[in-house]
Amino acid sequence: MKSQLKQILPNIKRKFFILDSFPRTNVDEIQNIAREMKEGKKTMEEINKSLYNPTSFERGRRRHAELVKKECESKCELIDYVDAFWNKTMNAFLYFDNVFLK
Repeated sequence: MKSQLKQILPNIKRKFFILDSFPRTNVDEIQNIAREMKEGKKTMEEINKSLYNPTSFERGRRRHAELVKKECESKCELIDYVDAFWNKTMNAFLYFDNVFLK
């Protein structure tokens, strides 16, 4: 990423936006959502939490922060989606509408 950034930065006039890391969905669990909802064995909160690993993205966030700090100076800006996906009520990431939680 650092070498790619060094190639790109000379061509940037104002800002280069970098999408910061957020949890990747666990694709294998997506196929189970409908069945688990129908069976009622898991709550929606449990189903939601099974869709991602809540800690696997932190390493990427640290890497991005360090890269912006050391390499980009004022030319780079991180776009953080965590606020958009974080549900304060459940204290977890939410990848679907609240309507399913009722």
